[in-house]
Amino acid sequence: MRYIGTEYKHYEDLIERVGEARIQTRYEYLHALISQFIDGFGRNDIREKLCINERILMHCVLEYFEDILKVKSAHELDHTNSPKVMAYIAYWVLRRHPIQITLAAEDGENDDLVFANEKFVLSMLMSFLTQDAETKPLLGNDLSIYIAFINSFYYFLKFRRVDPQAIEMILLSFRLGGVFPMCKNVE
Repeated sequence: MRYIGTEYKHYEDLIERVGEARIQTRYEYLHALISQFIDGFGRNDIREKLCINERILMHCVLEYFEDILKVKSAHELDHTNSPKVMAYIAYWVLRRHPIQITLAAEDGENDDLVFANEKFVLSMLMSFLTQDAETKPLLGNDLSIYIAFINSFYYFLKFRRVDPQAIEMILLSFRLGGVFPMCKNVE
């Protein structure tokens, strides 16, 4: 999106404080991530059925930066931690739904696309959580626990009241689970 400064008058102060380059970089990163997700959806006809609404995506990015600046100001922070960054990005994607279903998908046979934004957020967050993880395959009880977590997280993203603080706590809790592996047998 070129001309951020002229197209988004409501955000003039934000654009001045954050800088167009930073906003553009975050936008391009998210656009590329969503494009990869859509292409990896596993269907040949997916580009006809899902698209990225670029205006909505830009609003996600701008609202993300507004929230991050508020958090930094309220808590006198110079930098935000990566779970907080991911939580606020996820929140605004879930709130604004930049992945849109096209008219070609409104035939009743594409119900799997209804939650495309939630699926994207889940894949983005799980990738973040498992980044730099061991490459050994999950087996047995470990695999069952992981699948149960993913299913519960996906359900949460689809049907529960989601806010960035809750998402951040989930991300932090997941990481804490690695510190106490003996707790994985708790049911």
